[in-house]
Amino acid sequence: MAEMQVLPGWIDYNGHMTESRYLYCASEVCDAFLRLIGADMDYVAAGHSYYTAETHIMHLGEAKLGDRVTGTIQILSADDKRIHYFIRLSVDGSEVATAEQMMLHVDMKAGKTCVAAPEVLARLRPIAAAHAGLPVPAAAGRAVGQRK
Repeated sequence: MAEMQVLPGWIDYNGHMTESRYLYCASEVCDAFLRLIGADMDYVAAGHSYYTAETHIMHLGEAKLGDRVTGTIQILSADDKRIHYFIRLSVDGSEVATAEQMMLHVDMKAGKTCVAAPEVLARLRPIAAAHAGLPVPAAAGRAVGQRK
């Protein structure tokens, strides 16, 4: 869904990509997906969006200066108001982080959740159905500190 290059300003004092940039990369993957299903800037300008309600990031490796980080998304479940997904961030084919997130569809003017537009759901549902046949990632649903 997205590819990014680790820039000098993304490096922390330990010499690898700083923690906040893993969330940034996951957000870029999510934004690419939202554009794919039609929840783009025009959709937001019309007063609706998906808001992230929960995030769990697992750091599995290190991304270094100049690395190309590739992100993929797997829809774990989706309904009229929610999308639960799992993002994998990789460098040269090796996972460096995962992010599991839950998003809620929101009427921005009312400040409340609401059903997504029919055209968005028409694009989301077939993807969710296709992903339903994929194995659930082993890390999905894990809590912080949970043993493997």
